[in-house]
Amino acid sequence: MYWDFDAAFVDEDTPVAGTSECDARYGTARHRLVDVPEMTVRGEISYPVPVSGPARAAGDGTWYTVSEDGTSVHLWEPAEEIRPAGPIGPASRVHVR
Repeated sequence: MYWDFDAAFVDEDTPVAGTSECDARYGTARHRLVDVPEMTVRGEISYPVPVSGPARAAGDGTWYTVSEDGTSVHLWEPAEEIRPAGPIGPASRVHVR
């Protein structure tokens, strides 16, 4: 697995890191939650809509992505079942423009 250079920190110990640029030949963007103190991947994030590119920090535990066609920005937060720790679930869409 090859990581992108960008990551969006959801909190001080948990970034949303991607392999979207390095794994482009494998399909859509893939993002994972990483536990920095343990240096482990908690799991892959499941989005309800296609996204592209890296996750970008938006503040207050949220991050944003851009739609595959570049016309929409999606704002996300971790699903309740993964705060502060737990199994990976889908990301919750906070707001879509």
